[in-house]
Amino acid sequence: MDTGRFDKAFKIFVKANEDVPVDCNVDTCNLCSRHTCCIGLNRNNYSDPIFTTDFGCELLGKIEISRDTYISLEEQKHKTMFMFGDTELHVFCEKLKTGNVETHALDLSK
Repeated sequence: MDTGRFDKAFKIFVKANEDVPVDCNVDTCNLCSRHTCCIGLNRNNYSDPIFTTDFGCELLGKIEISRDTYISLEEQKHKTMFMFGDTELHVFCEKLKTGNVETHALDLSK
């Protein structure tokens, strides 16, 4: 199964110039299908993109979430929460089966 097209889908969590209070949380659920899950964090200030390859898309960073090898692929769901701060984006990835949480931070001031 070719998932390349879906890997490049642009999912909007917050729109440019949208008023987002500090410590605002946005969350989503994902399913791992590889040894590590990779979430690309992109932005686009020009349009409403459909794919991350559309005009104006810029990759801000990538977050890799390790996969638990002792859990089946069907149970590899994780909840990803984005917490917006002043100049940082904090990302919390909770593995729903185990409750383990991985944390990541991305500097948005660049």
